Amino acid sequence: MDRAFSNKYKLDIDYDTVYVDFDDTVTYANTVNTETIAFLYQCLNKGITIKLLTRHAKEIYDSLAHYRIDPKLFDEIIHIKDETTPKSDYITDERAIFIDDSFRERKDVAIKCGIPVFDCDAISALMDYTY
Repeated sequence: MDRAFSNKYKLDIDYDTVYVDFDDTVTYANTVNTETIAFLYQCLNKGITIKLLTRHAKEIYDSLAHYRIDPKLFDEIIHIKDETTPKSDYITDERAIFIDDSFRERKDVAIKCGIPVFDCDAISALMDYTY
């Protein structure tokens, strides 16, 4: 017999939109980040808008195909082509959250947009484990 304990959280955050990064967030170490994908499908099931917001160096649709991620999972794909424009410039929804592995990006979004921000290791706190 084996018993495992896992952490479960209840956050008091209301949001209608999720902005999520691609590199090292939706994917990690050349694989799909299954925890992020599970969260995105949870959002899909709840009718929450999902926007991919990325600076991905390659053609994003080719990379999505490579990882077998259907682009229709995202309501919008925002592909920033330069390194200088902050992601906060593309966040237009007030009732949103932002998920990105970059501390610099999270800090900028938190300050400029005033929305909750999360690193990848905090996605488990966003999961709804109620059945």
